[in-house]
Amino acid sequence: MDSWKSKIILITAIITLSTISACTSIGSNDAEGAAADDSIILSMKNNETTITVKPGETFTVQLDGNITTGYAWEVEEIDTILLMQVGEMEYKEKSDPDSSSAEDLTGAPGEFVFTFKALQVGETPLRLIYYRSFEKDVEPLETFMVTVNISE
Repeated sequence: MDSWKSKIILITAIITLSTISACTSIGSNDAEGAAADDSIILSMKNNETTITVKPGETFTVQLDGNITTGYAWEVEEIDTILLMQVGEMEYKEKSDPDSSSAEDLTGAPGEFVFTFKALQVGETPLRLIYYRSFEKDVEPLETFMVTVNISE
C-alpha cells in the first residue's frame, strides 16, 4: 500500500512541476524587449539604449500617452536610408481593468504604437518626441531615443 501512495505522490509532483514550468515560460521576454514570438517591442524602459536588428526585420515602439490632452508622440529623427516607418502611428485607448466590459475610458491614457523596418546594414538614431504640435517654440514634454544597429 505504501508503494502505491508513493507512486501517486511522485506522479502528482511531476504533473505539478510540469505545469509550473509551462506557465512560467509563457510570455517571458528577454532584456531587449523581444516577446515570446521573437518580435521586438520597445517601451520607455528601452529609452537611450541600443537595439540590434537584421535587415528586413521589424520592431515596434509602444509609448504611453494621452491624446486627449493635445500631446502626441511623433517621429522626430529617422534615417530613411536605414529605417522605414511601416504604416501610420496607431493610438490604442486603454480599457478599465476593473470593468467586466471592454469599454474604453474617455480621457484615459492610451498607447502610441509605431512599427519600423530595418532596410540595410548600418547604425542610426531613432528619436520620438511627445509634444503638442500647436505649441511653437516649446520643448517636448518627453523624448524617446534608441540607437538602432542593423547588422547581418
